[in-house]
Formats: sequence, structure tokens, C-alpha cells
Amino acid sequence: MSINLISRRRFLVVCAGFLCPISFGGCQSQGKKPQGSVKITKLTALKEGVSHFPLELVAIYKSGDTLRALSLTCTHQRCPVFPENDAYVCKCHGSRFSNEGRVLTGPATVDLPWLPVEVNAQGDVLVRFDV
Repeated sequence: MSINLISRRRFLVVCAGFLCPISFGGCQSQGKKPQGSVKITKLTALKEGVSHFPLELVAIYKSGDTLRALSLTCTHQRCPVFPENDAYVCKCHGSRFSNEGRVLTGPATVDLPWLPVEVNAQGDVLVRFDV
């Protein structure tokens, strides 16, 4: 008899996928988005490279003084996508995206969008989701 155990990390990622829509006050598949800018983190907390924020459904890419924010909501039916190796994967329907958000395999046909990001005077990193 074989027992398939999942790691604690995998369990938390799957749980986050179910909880992410709740964090925005509704189901992502119904098209609800937060309005205005959302505080993600402090600029001082970001490391060089990419930082993932699964509850906010965004990845922040930092290169020197440049910040870019990639939406982690699948463009197919608005399920969350998760980092897996050098790609992002939608656990709902199997779409795969490159680490730059380009569609690798469907059913999604539209790339993940880049979102406006700014840093306020207090050093908070803010992302706009309602664009």
C-alpha cells in the first residue's frame, strides 16, 4: 500500500489558493477586484529579484531601484496562479505562464498583466489592481 504525503509547503500553497479570493471580499471568478492602490509591503522588506505575495495575488520584481508588479490571477477564469520552477501555474485549469507572465500553455490565451506599482513617502509598496 502506498501513501502519498504532501509537504507542508504544498499544503499551504493549496490552502492559499482557496483563501486568496476571500481576502479580496469575494470570489475572483466573479470578477471582483480591490479598488485603488493596495499596500503590499515595505520597500525595505523587498529583496533583489522576485518576491511573491500569494494572499495579494501579486509578484513584485525588484531590479535596483526599479519595481514591477505582475498579477498572479489567471487570465482564463481568474483563479490564482502559483510559482512552480521557472513558471506560474494555474491549479484550476492547468494554464502555465512564463516568469514574465507570457502564456506557455492554455487554456489561457492572454498573458498575465503587469500592474502599476509605486512607493509612497512612508516607504510602502502600493499596487493598483483596478486597471
